[in-house]
Amino acid sequence: MQVQVFEFKIRPTEDIVTGDNTVRFPAGEFLQQDGEDLVWTTDEEGRFLTDPILYIGKYELIEVGAPKGVVLLEDPIPFEIEYAGQALEITSSTLDVENFFARDQYLWAKRAGSSYWLGR
Repeated sequence: MQVQVFEFKIRPTEDIVTGDNTVRFPAGEFLQQDGEDLVWTTDEEGRFLTDPILYIGKYELIEVGAPKGVVLLEDPIPFEIEYAGQALEITSSTLDVENFFARDQYLWAKRAGSSYWLGR
């Protein structure tokens, strides 16, 4: 069975500013590395992990790739990385996302008892 992978990009919904007043990620811009948008791909269980590059703040997940027959999500999925306490070096956030299969539309014509395939 072939693994069904999904691809996502992440962008902040607000400027991500650290305690030293440095803007780490500007609002509305996809996270990048070396000038290229970062894309996260799910594993065989439908999960992906980011490197610990996300700072505390509000973000959104945008689906940019899905297997054939699966409808791409239209709306971004908001999430937030929150302060988890001084004793923790790293924190985590979990999101559940549901996709739907595309409904194929087939067009048939029927004339005098015969069927004709017109396409999809």
